[in-house]
Amino acid sequence: MREKTMNKKPDNPDSLRVAAEMELARQPKPRPVEELLHELQVHQIELDMQNEQLRQAQTALEESRDRYMDLYEFAPVGYLTLTRAGTINEINLTGARIFGAERKKLLSRRFDSFVMPEQRDRWNRLFADALQHSETSSCELALVKADGTHFHAHLDCLCPATKSGPPMMRIALTDITPLRQAEEVTREWQQFVDCAHWGMTIGRMEDRTIKLANPAYARMHGYTMEELHNIKADSLYAPESRADLPQYDEILHSAGCYTFECMRLRKDGSTFPAIVDVSTVEGADGKTIFVASMTDITARKQLEHQLHNLTTHLLTVREEEKADIAREIHDDLGGTLTALKMEAYWLASELSEHKEAAPLLERIESMAQLTDNATNVVRRIISGLRPPILDDLGLPAALEWKAAQFHKSTGIECRVYYVADEGCEENLDKARSINLFRIFQEALTNVSRHSGASRVEVEFHSCNDGIFLSISDNGHGVPENHIVASNSYGILGITERVKQLGGTSNFGSPPGGGFSVAVILPPPADNTREGKA
Repeated sequence: MREKTMNKKPDNPDSLRVAAEMELARQPKPRPVEELLHELQVHQIELDMQNEQLRQAQTALEESRDRYMDLYEFAPVGYLTLTRAGTINEINLTGARIFGAERKKLLSRRFDSFVMPEQRDRWNRLFADALQHSETSSCELALVKADGTHFHAHLDCLCPATKSGPPMMRIALTDITPLRQAEEVTREWQQFVDCAHWGMTIGRMEDRTIKLANPAYARMHGYTMEELHNIKADSLYAPESRADLPQYDEILHSAGCYTFECMRLRKDGSTFPAIVDVSTVEGADGKTIFVASMTDITARKQLEHQLHNLTTHLLTVREEEKADIAREIHDDLGGTLTALKMEAYWLASELSEHKEAAPLLERIESMAQLTDNATNVVRRIISGLRPPILDDLGLPAALEWKAAQFHKSTGIECRVYYVADEGCEENLDKARSINLFRIFQEALTNVSRHSGASRVEVEFHSCNDGIFLSISDNGHGVPENHIVASNSYGILGITERVKQLGGTSNFGSPPGGGFSVAVILPPPADNTREGKA
């Protein structure tokens, strides 16, 4: 019972007396001769209770001190105390770890010995000024660790006023080297972005507004960077490209990135072609943002246009040269061979009456045969350069003739199906006929060299909507996702000829296998023709 009562904590000394009296009251009443002993017992109990309170207070004080020491020693920043002479009087474990040395090796050392020489004078002035005032001051310094490596630190300094003893400076030191490195990287990236000759922009996907743009992006569109802030990205697309925006978004949401060509709109209403490379990433707030880079390809498009015009001119000149050569061979060499054959026949008829001229007649017959062979060679050369049937009977007949020649030389069956709507003959002007015939020639060459086919089917359709030409074979075709090699000049030549005519071309594998070439040409822009095929 006595022990239980002593564990209680009375609020004041009077309560201790009361508690002691109550404890003693529970015991038998003392006889008058025992009053002195009773008083002593009360004081004894009172002293025991006071000792218990002191022990509890001491334990609480020790626990509080330990918590403070833990906070001090293992704080995320270094804590130092400097004497008036600038030497380190105290330093916590974090500070010792920052300097890379044991605490005992840092104590009593001058703090400015850890400051970079070029900043030492600045620190000494700040230290001297701080000793004269009790206000907090801050600075950043380049410091040296025990192993000689450098780091950047932020210092918060305070010299509290004291009634006794010399003034001491307390310092909270933070290693900001990672922050400075991040700032340096950010600065370098900012310089890179600002100096880049291609446009860069960042914005929100949810409302497609631009948040940041570099100077090149602003210059391309004729805006200032401030004007571009919060502007809708869609408004910078030219009207002819805005119809493709849903397709761009669909691909971007599924793939996360997309590269495409489009027409852009400047502030003054003018347009320019560009290549846009856009990606989506998740922002710090969890929302999707877009990051886009853009290159103005006006110069490239102009060069492509010039190359296209040059190619068109070269093809036209080439066809004209072939026609001229074929005509000269036909008129000169063909005529000469015909005349030579006629002279040989006349000479043979004149010598046939003389029996002794039999050997000469045999030589004349041989000469006539050689002349026939040379004539046939001339015809083949003329047909290869420019088939006369193309100029005389038109493209459909030339296709039929070429298909027959192809079957004769390769053994591959080749059929031509021709359909022409009434009044559409004028769609086949001279330039279209020549180019379509050359496309047909190139397609047959590819079939004979690469396809391994046994049959070729050709569809040719001329109507008010334009011209359609398809060449399909039953060969082994091309593998899925096959990329046309840069030296596939046959396909490149077909593509360029179709582009020259303002049409579209498609290469692929039909459902039954093999390989197909499809060409679609729009109707002529006007009804003026240099000549009809």
